[in-house]
Amino acid sequence: MAEVRVKKNLLFDEMRGSKSIGDGTVEWLRMRDGTKIFMQEWHPAGAPRRAVVCFHGASGQGQYFALIADILTPRGAAVFVADYRGHGMSEGPRGDFSSFQTLLDDCREVVKSVKVKLPGVPVIILGESMGGAMAVNYAAQFPEDTAALVLFAPALLFRKSIPWPQILQLPLYLASAIFARGKPIIKMTGQEHLGIKDLTHVNFDKTDPFHLSHISMRYFMQLSKYMGIGLNKCPGRIKSPTILFQGEADPGIDPEGAKLFVERLAAADKELILYPKGLHVLLTDPDCPDIAGRLADWFDKH
Repeated sequence: MAEVRVKKNLLFDEMRGSKSIGDGTVEWLRMRDGTKIFMQEWHPAGAPRRAVVCFHGASGQGQYFALIADILTPRGAAVFVADYRGHGMSEGPRGDFSSFQTLLDDCREVVKSVKVKLPGVPVIILGESMGGAMAVNYAAQFPEDTAALVLFAPALLFRKSIPWPQILQLPLYLASAIFARGKPIIKMTGQEHLGIKDLTHVNFDKTDPFHLSHISMRYFMQLSKYMGIGLNKCPGRIKSPTILFQGEADPGIDPEGAKLFVERLAAADKELILYPKGLHVLLTDPDCPDIAGRLADWFDKH
């Protein structure tokens, strides 16, 4: 097996700054069909009180959640994140998957591996954007694996407005949906500044070679389907303590979806935190200065 290395990026190191706890450790997990999934993890100095398993966003990769490790690992959490198949350093076709459920089943294998490593340690599921849709569907399908749920701008409801560059591409997307669903044609790069305020973070996303440049119509259609399931069918099945962070200025994800989700949630312990000026990516948003502290405080209480 080839040497496993951390995805080093100087811009990302700059984002983390002096609070960085380092690169943790990395390994490959082999899925049920033989696909190798790349996983990065961080462990506290003592016995962990919680395990936090993170699900990343569309076209992204898991390294970003080192920012979560920097916040929670010093507070006694072991933090794990795996690149989805076809993303980051994991194996699989780039920018396409046939079923969202396949990714959910992979995520369950990741969680199972964490529970083997840390028997008896409660698992908190954390997701951002598409990873939020993943986390919501996961918590509904596998409640026994979900001691609590943390969501950042979960992809539950798209804004109704469509950016004009996407409008110009609609004929191509329609043709692809009919004749070439698996071909990655939807551009995912070039508009990072619309959802991210921090300039270092914008440049990181623009230059990161592990971010997918395009996704397929099948990818988009599967995501849209499970967003609908996540908003309409999952809330009544989720009883785990849940906290949701949402920017009200998010250009892609409608905050009304977050409000409806929390309203419908069966969990008695639930909290929605709205940031009026927050965009899509909240962890590095200067208009969300208290987000790390609020996450840490919630973690200490759960």
